[in-house]
Amino acid sequence: MQILGYILPPVLVVIFFTIAYFVAEAKKNYGYIDIVWGASFVVNAWSAIIVTSLINMTWPSIPAIVVTVAVTIWGLRLSTYLFKRNWNKPEDYRYVTMRNNLVGKKHPKLLAYSKIFMSQAGLSILVSTVILVTLNGVAHTNDWLVYGFTIAGGFLWLVGFFFESVGDAQLRSFIRKPENRGKIMDQGLWGITRHPNYFGESLMWFGLGVVGLSVAYGYIGFISYIVITSLLLFVSGVPLLEKAFKDRPGFAEYASRVSIFIPWFPKKKK
Repeated sequence: MQILGYILPPVLVVIFFTIAYFVAEAKKNYGYIDIVWGASFVVNAWSAIIVTSLINMTWPSIPAIVVTVAVTIWGLRLSTYLFKRNWNKPEDYRYVTMRNNLVGKKHPKLLAYSKIFMSQAGLSILVSTVILVTLNGVAHTNDWLVYGFTIAGGFLWLVGFFFESVGDAQLRSFIRKPENRGKIMDQGLWGITRHPNYFGESLMWFGLGVVGLSVAYGYIGFISYIVITSLLLFVSGVPLLEKAFKDRPGFAEYASRVSIFIPWFPKKKK
């Protein structure tokens, strides 16, 4: 029966993304998939913790509770933020390009479902490895080991959450001011790393990986951190933004002073 705790959450995530697909089709906006990305981890975590608790007929372990609460806070904050930003707004250019690439092909809607929504569902399930491992795993018998990893990982997660949430808030505040139009944000956390939100997200998943070490085979959970950080550094995060801003006035000077990812003391302006 324990295997149900590993199988049911991914199945529910697939159903969740399928519902999102039909909403996106109705609204003619595939960009809505960004809104459900964070929430999909909440679905995974809560379904896993409920199923494992019912199977074992016991309360969840402290590491399981910490991971569930952390993922819930992160996932709902991200989805709420993107909902406010993207709902009833024009489709993001990335998805416009994807939609255009499907024109003229057989079964374009089925292709959109599989290539966009199911690929994201699969990625969400892969990144959720630390959730499934920690919530289904058996905690070490040494309480000090369990508490040590849980506290250390929880602290790292809090630092990461600070960087992501505060970085986003600082950027929103900066953009709202008309006098900052066309300028480069180099204040607050953006003055010690060019991507505080991405650094924060990476650190949060590393923190969850540390919490996962409190259960047997918990080291497998670091798959989540490796996948997320690789995507942020080499695929869809840092590279896209760096490319988008490279020709903006002032960016070259900003990039020469401020660390690209890991926060560090900025160099003095020349």
